[in-house]
Amino acid sequence: MKLLSRWMPAMLLLALPGAACALELTVKDNGRSFSVPAGEIVTIILAGNSTTGYTWEKEVPPLETFSVEVTVGSHGIIGEWYETGYLTRLKATRSPCRAVKGSDVPRIAVRMDGKELRADLEYRFHEGLSVRLGRPEDRGGSVVVRSEPVEKRSSPMIEKLVWKGGTVPSLKLVHEQGKREQAEFTYRRLSREGLNRLVISGVYRGRSGDLERTLSLTPEGIFESRPLSFGYDLGLDCTFAACDYLQANDGSKDQNRFPLRYGFSRDNGRLMIFPVHYEGGEQLVCEQPPLMIMEEVR
Repeated sequence: MKLLSRWMPAMLLLALPGAACALELTVKDNGRSFSVPAGEIVTIILAGNSTTGYTWEKEVPPLETFSVEVTVGSHGIIGEWYETGYLTRLKATRSPCRAVKGSDVPRIAVRMDGKELRADLEYRFHEGLSVRLGRPEDRGGSVVVRSEPVEKRSSPMIEKLVWKGGTVPSLKLVHEQGKREQAEFTYRRLSREGLNRLVISGVYRGRSGDLERTLSLTPEGIFESRPLSFGYDLGLDCTFAACDYLQANDGSKDQNRFPLRYGFSRDNGRLMIFPVHYEGGEQLVCEQPPLMIMEEVR
């Protein structure tokens, strides 16, 4: 056990149930190894003087070592989560901006930022928010993580996240307003590859102007229609978008130095790709006619 310099002069540690003979350790035992039977009480005696600030305390393990279940991306709370109603509408419409209309917080991304656990919330009605989360609490079959206030003395935007593992892991966002009102939203994990498959990935053939062209949109996020090729993300923030869009994630930019973006519409196996412009310098709008009209071939 590693100790820091603010602790009580003596500390009792209970190893496991079933007490045996007590073992006392002092500073002279530093660096030595001991075999401790299950249930034995270990007493650690260290000198200290609380009136001068020289005391001792047990070191708290960093967040990333709290629980393998919490920190392993594909099995724990880390990852991208989508509200279940949003996913149902997305599967039916293949349109992120139409599907989002029924969800206040359609997407939550939980990630490690150094040693901090953070949640990035994407809202339907305003820009997203990143909040710092507290230490996960094991509640027997579920893990509860409370958000910390965005500013001192302010209320957190969310009260807590409740994660449950199993064959189909789930995440619940719980927002409490006072003691009586409470709202819960359930989320399912979905990778970006899974999202791309659900909405747009595939191989398409059709016309672009007078030319026959092939367009490949991979689940891994590669847009390729020679000579054009770039990494893409689906545009999920529809706050200032009048149509669905995808954008380059590899630094590619248009002539106005904005991230390279194209509007799209997919319906019954037909995909149309549009140029876009910004009305009033803000709202993204798809232009007519489309750049490409394509039919899915696989």
